[in-house]
Amino acid sequence: MNSRKSVVAWLIIGIIVTPFLAYGLSSFIPQYDSFIVTSGSMEPEIQTGSLLFTVKTSPENISVGDTITFQEDGAHTTHKVIERNGSETGISFRTQGIANSSPDPGTVTEAELVGKKLLSIPFLGHFIVWTGTTTGVMLLVLIPGIVLIIMEARNITREL
Repeated sequence: MNSRKSVVAWLIIGIIVTPFLAYGLSSFIPQYDSFIVTSGSMEPEIQTGSLLFTVKTSPENISVGDTITFQEDGAHTTHKVIERNGSETGISFRTQGIANSSPDPGTVTEAELVGKKLLSIPFLGHFIVWTGTTTGVMLLVLIPGIVLIIMEARNITREL
């Protein structure tokens, strides 16, 4: 019975910690980046609030139909490649969000390319953002703390 409680406790801890480990992946492995999706321009493929992972890749490995993340004016955008252009100055891409009615203005240059979509996990970004709120911090600290105090109090009373 006690081992079952231990397994459940570790499972809950794992569920809570895993999103943060995944989101922080880019800090440990520079080949990968992670982002929280804040707009619906790529729905239904990538939902608002998803945790998005990209892998750095060279522009030569990007094709029409790929989903790429690029940085423009300090903001990151993830859209589909609808056209690929090559010239002596390099490769550039025209992009468009799936939910958008028209292509993005301008083109994405090699220097603006951040990476190609690897994976997106729906709703996980909402959870990560929520944990940064006062309510999230309180619940993630207070509830486990109270549970640990109750468990230890029971163990102490059993020992006595």
